Amino acid sequence: VKLVIANCFPVTISHANDVLGLIISAESAAFFEELTMTNNDDLLAQQNSYNWPNIFRSGQMIPATAYINACRMRTIIIDKMAPLMNGYDIIIAPPSTGEQLAITNLTGHPSLTFPIGFSQTGLPITISIIGKHFEEATLIAFAHFYQRKTSCHQQMPPMFAVKQP
Repeated sequence: VKLVIANCFPVTISHANDVLGLIISAESAAFFEELTMTNNDDLLAQQNSYNWPNIFRSGQMIPATAYINACRMRTIIIDKMAPLMNGYDIIIAPPSTGEQLAITNLTGHPSLTFPIGFSQTGLPITISIIGKHFEEATLIAFAHFYQRKTSCHQQMPPMFAVKQP
């Protein structure tokens, strides 16, 4: 398995989070249009500005031109990721960092996050691994291999550990 370990995600694309946000807003608004148009989104518990009901509502106002331009940018992002992923089977990156999460969501590259231990303050630490399209099995095999060699996935944070009688 050929892999790269990155301190930060090895692809940087300005405004990837903005593109992802616009696409998610527009597509979720389309999917939940009936919920919004019948005002049944009012029945959802969380109604703050960044909660889903308001994303569905505001997504109804995204101009088609903005959505189409975001989709064009998505194609550029996919084109930038292709040569990088051709060189590796797996990329190990910090978990769910803004750029990495946005890019993998936009390109459809599989990503798997799993525990690798605890910080000095007892908080869980995780890593993300990113793979090629349709290569989810490689990611699962790698994570399984790691878990067979460590016990991190079986450990509980001290504050949540259940004391045995």
